[in-house]
Amino acid sequence: MKSNTLFLCLLCFSLNAVFGQKKSEPHFLSLLKQAKAYKTQKKYDSAIVYLEKAVDDSQHKKRWEDYVKATIAVSDIYKVLKKMDKADSVFAAGQMELNKVSQSIPKIYARFIGAYHKFLLVRNDTDAIIPLYANLLNTAKRLSPSVLRDSLMQESYYWLGYMNYELEKLSESLIYMDSSTFLIHRIYGDRHIKNVSQLIGTSKVYQLIGDYAKAHTLLEQAHGIIKNNKVDPMLLAESYMSLGSILSTRNRNENDSQEALAYFQKGLAFISKHKEVHKHYFDIYQKEIAEVYFDLKDFKRALEHIELSLAHWDKYYAPEYGPQAFILFAKSKILSRIGKYEEALDILDISNELFLDVNSSALADNFLLTGDIYRFMGKPKAADSMYQRAIEVLIPDFEAEMMVNENFKPDETLFDGLIKKAEVNAEMYDQRQDLKHLTISYDFYQIAVNYLTTTRKRFFSDHAKIDLSKRTRNVYSEAINVCVKLYTLTGEDRYLKTSFSIADRNRYNTLLENIQNQQIHLRLKIPQQTRDMEKALRKDVYNARARFRQFKTDAAVDSPLIDSLKNEVGRTESRFQAFLNKVEQEHPEYTHLKYGSITIDFKRLAAMLNDDEVMIQYFIGEPGTLYIFALSQEELFFKEQKWHADVAAQLRDFMANKNDFDPAFARKQYKLLLEDVLKKFPSATRLIILPDRELSNLPFEALITSSQGSKKTRYLIEDYTISYHYSANVLLNTYERKKPTRRFVAYAPEVSGGLQSLWWAKQEVNTLAKLFDGDLVMGTQATKSHFFSNAGQYDMIHLATHGVVNNEHPLLSKLYFSDTEKSGSNDVLFGYELFNTELTANLVTLGACETASGNILEGEGIWSLGHGFSYAGVPNIVMSLWQLSDQPANDIITSFYRNVEDGFPYVDALRQAKLEYLKSSDKVTSNPFFWSSFVFFGDIDRPSESSGYFYWSILLLLPAIVAMFYFRRKRSFQRLPGKSEAEVSS
Repeated sequence: MKSNTLFLCLLCFSLNAVFGQKKSEPHFLSLLKQAKAYKTQKKYDSAIVYLEKAVDDSQHKKRWEDYVKATIAVSDIYKVLKKMDKADSVFAAGQMELNKVSQSIPKIYARFIGAYHKFLLVRNDTDAIIPLYANLLNTAKRLSPSVLRDSLMQESYYWLGYMNYELEKLSESLIYMDSSTFLIHRIYGDRHIKNVSQLIGTSKVYQLIGDYAKAHTLLEQAHGIIKNNKVDPMLLAESYMSLGSILSTRNRNENDSQEALAYFQKGLAFISKHKEVHKHYFDIYQKEIAEVYFDLKDFKRALEHIELSLAHWDKYYAPEYGPQAFILFAKSKILSRIGKYEEALDILDISNELFLDVNSSALADNFLLTGDIYRFMGKPKAADSMYQRAIEVLIPDFEAEMMVNENFKPDETLFDGLIKKAEVNAEMYDQRQDLKHLTISYDFYQIAVNYLTTTRKRFFSDHAKIDLSKRTRNVYSEAINVCVKLYTLTGEDRYLKTSFSIADRNRYNTLLENIQNQQIHLRLKIPQQTRDMEKALRKDVYNARARFRQFKTDAAVDSPLIDSLKNEVGRTESRFQAFLNKVEQEHPEYTHLKYGSITIDFKRLAAMLNDDEVMIQYFIGEPGTLYIFALSQEELFFKEQKWHADVAAQLRDFMANKNDFDPAFARKQYKLLLEDVLKKFPSATRLIILPDRELSNLPFEALITSSQGSKKTRYLIEDYTISYHYSANVLLNTYERKKPTRRFVAYAPEVSGGLQSLWWAKQEVNTLAKLFDGDLVMGTQATKSHFFSNAGQYDMIHLATHGVVNNEHPLLSKLYFSDTEKSGSNDVLFGYELFNTELTANLVTLGACETASGNILEGEGIWSLGHGFSYAGVPNIVMSLWQLSDQPANDIITSFYRNVEDGFPYVDALRQAKLEYLKSSDKVTSNPFFWSSFVFFGDIDRPSESSGYFYWSILLLLPAIVAMFYFRRKRSFQRLPGKSEAEVSS
């Protein structure tokens, strides 16, 4: 807290840069001189008399610069006399007078606002600062377009953002901060020193929200500017501090802690050379270093550094001043981990009193730590009480039943309170078997999961979303565990449905958000121009991020280019965020719909299933539990299985040795994953699989349902039609898409540069183009630009090319196209480019290898190339799990399309193609390696849209067919003499 206050003081007079000084009149100067003389003699009442005359004189003559100078001087004397209310009234009177003329004297008005701001900061009256800058902003907006107008608006936006941050109104803060960033870039460019305070301030907001990736990016930008410019030493000290703090707070692993420690030690070395900076920052650096050692579980060294921090505080600052509470809090946290519970509680009592004067979030943290200590002491009831107090500090009149579907704003302290409340009540149930505690735990877990859903949507960076999911996966697991216990104890279906819904919320969230965003645009009738602008800005962001990631890993690229690309990421993100903020302001309902809670409509979901269909959802819980949910038209079934770490490892080995298929393992996985479900639903013949984590790489079709001695192995595909889908929520959320105008296109690029020739692919696409009378784009014509210009017209798209998976950066996975501009080279389509593409296709078939493979990301599942086509709006995708064998792949794909042409739904067409292949295969080629790589993600039971062309053709020809049939029947009747028409009909 103290560092934030110092930071504000450092920046407080940044407005002065836009002021000019006019020479004051002799009479006014004489009054000031007399006042100064009395002030020196400590005759303050006489000084005030002369200054008030100066105020009246300058007001009468409308010399507003002198008026501001005299008003500030009067308030300064009242501050010396510790008459803060009188000083405040002087400022208030001055503001009221200046408000009348602010439009004509914007520079002078801004100077006054800066001085009043500084005074209110000393009084810790953040609430009163916000109206000051709201008035300045309104004044600036009424000015003619100019650098002055932009400068005043930028300063106003910045301080409105920072003050809202201090008040923990984080969403409002970000709106103002992003507007300020946009104006700074417009006025000064992105490398000017003016950006530093802006970047550091904005990073603090993102850090408090929990978007550490974005906060870290902003701080790296700030640090890069600082290194190349001469800046105030306090800014550099703040930069080192903030960078270390981000990494320490994020704390994903030990590397984060070590990197944070390195920044803090660099900062300490720097401030030791600057006496004034050392005075202000030494205690904070020592506290932060103590926090890092705490995370590393080196409690002895943590305690040493916290004592250094307290000793520095005692030397330079008044005892029991508010910000000291943060150091005391850190010390009590360390003491609690070395078993000194009573001492820790005594210190927390002191910090509690101090936190009353600081902020509600810090006070809530204090209550949470107190609750933790009670839990360590084996006092869960006392802990529960403290957790409740923490929550009520943040949300007065909190009632769990009313908060289940609340649209939360990000607040990590609140989230911690909700989780701890849920955990301790689950523990009390285990100890006392009182169902009341388990019900309380259920309520709070529901609220916590909803918090995660809404908070995740507010994060701007994909990395931040995934990082949040990584840190909180255990929350979903524990929440499901509590739901399952309640279902087992009560038999109430609502608990089982809640567990299914919670499991569903932790998969493919970014895809779901994209779909829901499209729905919101259509529902609110947001203008097409606005939607196009959003698409263009989003594309800029993805392109900038991708370029930065590409070059960052290239050792040959120099540092200035990396810095430039990093700044470009910041610029594009700021522009996009400012645009989204504007959309939310112009469409208030947009915010409610975008951040609203997600619930599964089970009636609607069940109604989507046919009577022979079962949707099976898997969730790998922590620790060592596999939850299996199976939904039919009539009921929701649940099964809990043991999931050992060696099973996951065996599954990875199984996928790594696909050409050495292990029938015993395939049989074992069938028994673990499906046997009980299929016994429960004996009439089921069609399965929708919603896999989780490692299961996303498993071709369920190749699981063995029976294998008796020398009898032929029977695979699951022989009895069931199998489709895969991302999540139930993705399946439920659809939006109206543009209709395709052409039927089929196949791409077969000419590849080079050491890539294997695609001879089989050329044969394949030739056959398919003839089959559908579609378009064929081959060789050097099959370029990426051709794809983006034309693919949006087609109902079915087939891509027969090479693909490369990038597991470290999934959005940099790529498909190869020809490059006509560079003879003999390739062009590539990166996964991120699909995220901002709109395709009308109902089916895309990816003939490239491993297009269903990718890195498993928490909250998302697999980010594969196929995943990218789902973002582009394609509802049905055929893709491959591993490298393909040419001839079998060609046979299966060709057969698949023939079945589509015959009117089969896509999934049935693919199953039939695989069965045809199996029927004609021998002992070697029947190995699942050859036929089970292709999987279908999409709508399992709907007829293919492309077959609609066939049916529409039939409907159009129906009158002619009926007429032809009638005349043929008529002639037949005439050729049968002696029989009546009725007899012929019979």
